[in-house]
Amino acid sequence: MQRAAVSVSAESGRREFASAAAAALAGVGFVQGASASAGTGAKFSLFGITKGQATSMSEGAAFGTDQSAPIYSPYSQYSPVTDKSLSNKVDKTVAYKEFVLNSEKRLPNYPAYIASKKWLEVKTENTRYLYSLRNAMNGLATTPAAKAAAKKVYLDLEELTYGATVKSQDKCNKAYAALIPDFAAYKKTVGL
Repeated sequence: MQRAAVSVSAESGRREFASAAAAALAGVGFVQGASASAGTGAKFSLFGITKGQATSMSEGAAFGTDQSAPIYSPYSQYSPVTDKSLSNKVDKTVAYKEFVLNSEKRLPNYPAYIASKKWLEVKTENTRYLYSLRNAMNGLATTPAAKAAAKKVYLDLEELTYGATVKSQDKCNKAYAALIPDFAAYKKTVGL
């Protein structure tokens, strides 16, 4: 009895396969031939416009061949920064001041990290929010005195990172002790 059920299911499986194969063969007859020429490849450029590829599709605005200004890189759709760039017309001082003041709020975290020898926390704090502090400080430092004060703060932060890397509480405490007055001096030079 069981053998009869197996043969019936195998027979129906063959029937289904045969009908699917016949449908596929019938469909092949209705497909139109592709209009490809011998020896030609795809009309898509991955690395830029070269000789004979002027009609190729490409990503990134045809790699600058159809732009009015030169591009930053052959692989970029962005132009280099010039006097006409919109980024030069935005006043970033308000954002920079806010960034510096918010960064100052993180400085009191260091003594607890140093006391409990959480070296990774010291290094992480330097790269978490304070990572962009240098850009903000450079944006606000317009005078030579402000630039010199900013450089002192950078050196103090680098010494703090180095002290955490070599796991030295003395080096970290010394760098932190220098960082606080240097940061205050920087704020004074930029008017914060």
